[in-house]
Amino acid sequence: MKTIITATFILSVLLLATNCARSNSAQTLQNTNVSKTEVEANNSTNTFQNEKFAPETSLSNNSMPESVDDNSVEETEVTEKPKYAIELLMNAEYYAEEVETSVGIDKGWLGLYRKKNKYFLLPTTIEVEAVSHYLRDDENSSEMTGRKVSSNIKLPNLFLLKNADMLREGEVKTVFYGDETDLDTINRNYRRSFNFNGREYTLFVEDSSGEDGEHLTEKSKMVVAQGKTKQIIYEQEYCSDCSWNLCWVGDLDADGKLDFLVNLNSHYNSTCHVLFLSSQAEDGKLVRDVAENCQMGC
Repeated sequence: MKTIITATFILSVLLLATNCARSNSAQTLQNTNVSKTEVEANNSTNTFQNEKFAPETSLSNNSMPESVDDNSVEETEVTEKPKYAIELLMNAEYYAEEVETSVGIDKGWLGLYRKKNKYFLLPTTIEVEAVSHYLRDDENSSEMTGRKVSSNIKLPNLFLLKNADMLREGEVKTVFYGDETDLDTINRNYRRSFNFNGREYTLFVEDSSGEDGEHLTEKSKMVVAQGKTKQIIYEQEYCSDCSWNLCWVGDLDADGKLDFLVNLNSHYNSTCHVLFLSSQAEDGKLVRDVAENCQMGC
């Protein structure tokens, strides 16, 4: 199944990239000396202290007015339906609109954690805290347009999942994890194979742009192959210095086949992690995209 990052997110990235220079300039004029203590305080992990329809109406044909005054009709904002049923988050700070979960304590999550050289999927409670965003909110403003996500398990966390009913807690066989010290950058020359349960899986990039060099283009495609099966799991439709990274490979759904977490951004000022599960693949396919987490930066 082709994975497409939404046009809404791409437009948001472009708008944010345009405003970042203005925001950073204004912030520099307002505050040119942020202390090390303040920075450390902003990055500190919060501890948990407290776990904290509209009625249906109808109009009969007899009661329907013959005409409606346009000025009397209130506009209603239409909320875009989430692309995926599963929510994917990281222990990180976001813009408010990037997090579906409301501020507060939220149970019913699963988190993938690392303990020494092993990985475990564990039931997790998360906290979403409203915080001042260093780019969007003025220093002395009471606005809190940022969201800080943290979990109650104090182990290194790879990612968090909600509504992933096909998954079960327990040890997760992992063949690759690319953390901040081991980023696996994907370019047009990328090709990497993994052996798991007697099968060899290969990830590589196809590109029909005809351009020279190794940089990704709007014609770049992310491909996974195993045996005689080859599947395009992502097709780029927009690229502004886009760069991809392989983040994690393992058997998250315990079906004996490999699953993948890949950062497939379309803009240098963003990240967009996509989770692919083998147990949800359509007939004749290897994996299916089941969750996505996109963040804008600056």
